[in-house]
Amino acid sequence: MVDKKTKIKISGQDNKKKKFSTFYLTINSNKYVPNEDDEYYKEFKDEVLDIFQHMNQYIKFREGFPKDNNMIINIEPSFEISPDKAGRRAHSHTIITIKHNSNILLDTKKIQQETGFHVHSDYIRSDMQALIDYQEKTRNK
Repeated sequence: MVDKKTKIKISGQDNKKKKFSTFYLTINSNKYVPNEDDEYYKEFKDEVLDIFQHMNQYIKFREGFPKDNNMIINIEPSFEISPDKAGRRAHSHTIITIKHNSNILLDTKKIQQETGFHVHSDYIRSDMQALIDYQEKTRNK
């Protein structure tokens, strides 16, 4: 079960950004939910959306690189209840694109410490982004 996508944009002041970084972020509650009407599932979605609204707090700048406080962040979350053998668990798979002038990482440890959720992030290379774009294009036909 996948919810309709929501888009979140956190916009900085500077449109002269030179770098794009794309991350695939998974947030897993590891809690059983019977269906989308479950109260815990609704709370999970609200908490994850709150994380996304404050995503700039979960970006780390690599040592030796300048902080860029005017990043432009685009977030496209989707929420699911996994139908796996281990049980139906609430989780989110999200593509986060950040336009910036620095060298950055997502601070998954900080998200995990503040929420208790299991968090994993993968950096998407530009050739992988082309594959994701193609997949989205064919899925929406």
